[in-house]
Amino acid sequence: ETEGALTAVDCDEAVDQVAHSLRSVGFTVSSNPMRDEFTITECPYASLVEQHPSICDVHAALVRALMTRSGQPITIERLDVWVKPGVCVAHLNRTDQSPARTITPGEIAAITVERTHHDKQ
Repeated sequence: ETEGALTAVDCDEAVDQVAHSLRSVGFTVSSNPMRDEFTITECPYASLVEQHPSICDVHAALVRALMTRSGQPITIERLDVWVKPGVCVAHLNRTDQSPARTITPGEIAAITVERTHHDKQ
């Protein structure tokens, strides 16, 4: 079924198509609400991964190829293998999404310190 992947009308549809293609070959896949990552909780090759870790490389290449075939500006940024036993996470790079603002850890720490200082007065 991966051969029959169609060009997607947008990035959301591209992610849905990739997830569907992976499901059709035995994976259990769910995407997050932003569709900028998906989680694989069942891999039909899980019992082989320890002895043959290159299987995961093939799956990452498959996701990349499916994203490319979608015709949308979306790529796989990385595949985190076995974040916990039996769970992999594919992180996607979508050029159609960007935050209005990103608050960094340093900025968060400064806000916390400022509020704590202000509250003590």
